[in-house]
Amino acid sequence: MLLLLQLLQLQVNQGLLWVWPDSTSAMSAVATTPALCSQYGVEGWTLLGGEWFARDLEYGYDTLMENLFDPSHIPFAHHGIMGSASRDKALPLDITTTADVTPTGGFKLFRNCAPFRTAAPTDTTNNFIPPVLNSSLQINTEKGTTTVLNFYGIPLAPGKSRVITAFFTNSKVPSIVKKLVSKFEWVFHLGQNLVLDSDAMLLHVQERLLHEGRDPNWRTAFFLPATSDTGIIKFRHWYHDCAGGDIPWLGNLKHQGLGPIKPREVVMNRYSQHVVGCKSCSEALRWIQRLQRVSLGLASVAAAACISVVAAAAATTTAATGASGILQS
Repeated sequence: MLLLLQLLQLQVNQGLLWVWPDSTSAMSAVATTPALCSQYGVEGWTLLGGEWFARDLEYGYDTLMENLFDPSHIPFAHHGIMGSASRDKALPLDITTTADVTPTGGFKLFRNCAPFRTAAPTDTTNNFIPPVLNSSLQINTEKGTTTVLNFYGIPLAPGKSRVITAFFTNSKVPSIVKKLVSKFEWVFHLGQNLVLDSDAMLLHVQERLLHEGRDPNWRTAFFLPATSDTGIIKFRHWYHDCAGGDIPWLGNLKHQGLGPIKPREVVMNRYSQHVVGCKSCSEALRWIQRLQRVSLGLASVAAAACISVVAAAAATTTAATGASGILQS
C-alpha cells in the first residue's frame, strides 16, 4: 500500500501545539509568532484554575468567535450561572473601537462596564489577535487589579470547533490557594463546563437556522443595530472581508455540511467533549467510580448485616412465641 505523507510546520509554545496545516505555509510559520498570551509565565500573574482548559463544541469556529465578542448575551444565556449575571441585572453596553480591523492585526474594543450590574466598576478591553485569540482584559477600577480571560477558537470541521481558555489575575493569590487549585483543577472545570452547557444548544440550533438560505452578504444577512453589537460587526468584518468568510478545509471536509440538528445528549456531552482528554477530570472520574464501588460494597455489607439482625430478631421472636404457647398449655 502506498502511503502519502505530508510534512507540516509545528511549534510548541506556552504548552500548546501550533500547526500550520498546509505545506505552502512553512515560510509563514517561521516568520509568524503565534497568538500567545502575554501573561503566561510572567511574574506577577497567576493562572487561575490550574492549566489550560479545552472543550470541543457542536458549533463552528465563526459562531464560537462571534459569541465570544457578544457580551450582551451573558446575563440572558448564562442567567444565574456566570458569577452574578442575571436577566434583571442586564445593562446597556456602549462598545467602542480603539483599533480598527486589519487582516493581521485584528481589532481592539473597549467598554466601561460589565453587561450586568456588578459590585465593582470594570473597564474591559477586548483584543482580537487573528485568527484564534480573543483576549479580554478586565480592570477593577476601584482596586486597580486586572483579570485577563483568554479564549482560543479552533476550527475542527464544519459545525464543530474547540475552545481553549486560560484566565489570569495580577491580584495576590495565597500560595496555599494556588496549590489547592492546581491539585483540584476539575472543580474549576465544572464551572467552565456549566457555562458552556448553558448556551450550547442555542448556538448549535442558531447556526443551522442562519445557514438555511442565508444571504451571502453578512451586512444584509444580520441585523445589528445596537452599540453592544460592535464586537460582532468587527469580527464579521475581519472574517468575511479579510479572511475570505470560510475555512479552507482539507480533503473530505471541503464538501461536508453542518448536518441536521443533534439531540441535547450529543450537543452537551461533557464526557466526550472534555473529560476523556482532561487529565484532572478523568482522574477525578476514576476516583468517583472507585468511591461508588466502595460505597456499594459497604452498602451491601451493611444490608447483609441488617438482614442478619432482622432474621435473628425474627427467630428470637418466633422462639419466644413458641415457648409462651407451651407454658400456657
